[in-house]
Amino acid sequence: MTRLLLTLQYLGTRYAGWQTQTNATGVQQVVEEALATLFGSPVRIHGAGRTDAGVHAAAQRAHFDAPFTIPPRGLLLGINQLLPPDVRVTRVEEVADDFHARFSTISKTYAYRIWNAEVADVFTAETHAHVAKKLDHLAMRDAAQWLRGEHDFAMFTVADPEVS
Repeated sequence: MTRLLLTLQYLGTRYAGWQTQTNATGVQQVVEEALATLFGSPVRIHGAGRTDAGVHAAAQRAHFDAPFTIPPRGLLLGINQLLPPDVRVTRVEEVADDFHARFSTISKTYAYRIWNAEVADVFTAETHAHVAKKLDHLAMRDAAQWLRGEHDFAMFTVADPEVS
């Protein structure tokens, strides 16, 4: 078996987050369904982390063990034909057998975008928060200084996460 790492992007509006769930559709589920169709058998994919319902991702990383070899370009084209238009694999690469998308992650980047105008923009409505009133940029810059640097967010996690 070959371990492959996917880079994915998705608009999370229609999804209950990354992780497969019993009561709603997660992005992981639609990717696993596409991989199962390509390989003709169930494939389990492991993400670098979870996202909440409605959250988008520009470069979510996830790995899986391919039951047989499909050239990366063929896999990239084939899976994107099977995925819904709001989920895309942008890169496929072979990684070491001991690589794990979650435990090998070095960093994560989060971006929060605001569309600051009287009228919301239809082209950014799914990816930006709309704020119609004037923003105090100086106060926002001062407050943002508390977010800069490295931080330990362990207190925001569950004690025994079952993330795959």
